[in-house]
Amino acid sequence: MTHAAAGDIERAQVLADRVRGAIMQYEDVRAAEADDYRRFGPATLPEVHYVNRRLSRAERSRINPEAPGSLLYAPRNGGMELVGAMFTAPHGTSLAELNARVPLSEARWHLHVNICLPRPVFNRSAWR
Repeated sequence: MTHAAAGDIERAQVLADRVRGAIMQYEDVRAAEADDYRRFGPATLPEVHYVNRRLSRAERSRINPEAPGSLLYAPRNGGMELVGAMFTAPHGTSLAELNARVPLSEARWHLHVNICLPRPVFNRSAWR
């Protein structure tokens, strides 16, 4: 985390409130699937990622709190519980650009390295 700048907490709270309000419609994972969110990633993660490729691609230039590219679910009691949302940024995005999207003093970004994708999912042109 970085040191908080004036307004970071408030900016993060506004963003979180907007995201929370937008994703409540996806408490039932079937609603997410109906809006083109698709299960993605290994089953070994504690959260199951559902990615909307169109929305995720749009995050290359900016995030839209009302339409996150990914939704996160936790397996619970034989079903899926909505636990959050995730945004992506292009490789090489600077810390200043990430901070402009979400205050780094209040949230974390992480870098995916050495990702292995199964053949049916991996398509070089689709992942650029």
